[in-house]
Amino acid sequence: RSFLDSVDLFGQLLFPDKSFEQHDEDVSLLKQTKKLLGDLNDEVVAYSKYLEWNEYPEEQLQLKSFITADWGEFRRWAEEVDLNGKLYSLADAMTNAQNEGSLRE
Repeated sequence: RSFLDSVDLFGQLLFPDKSFEQHDEDVSLLKQTKKLLGDLNDEVVAYSKYLEWNEYPEEQLQLKSFITADWGEFRRWAEEVDLNGKLYSLADAMTNAQNEGSLRE
């Protein structure tokens, strides 16, 4: 979340060597990742609280099933869209911009 907030605020500074728009697809993919993992986190938190409180046994089973399915779907999606490759691409773009001294100008 912090990275995406920084991109929203300082995108031109993070990618000064190229137009920021060239990275729109990758940033959009990160926003989708944040949404998917945020939803999964909500399920995990609810499940862990229900376990901690020893309440809602039916919901525990349902959430456990949802978590397993959603995690599997996320992993398949991440592979399909080459999430790791996109992350490395963004990191390389920012590293190259810093190495070229663009941020110091």
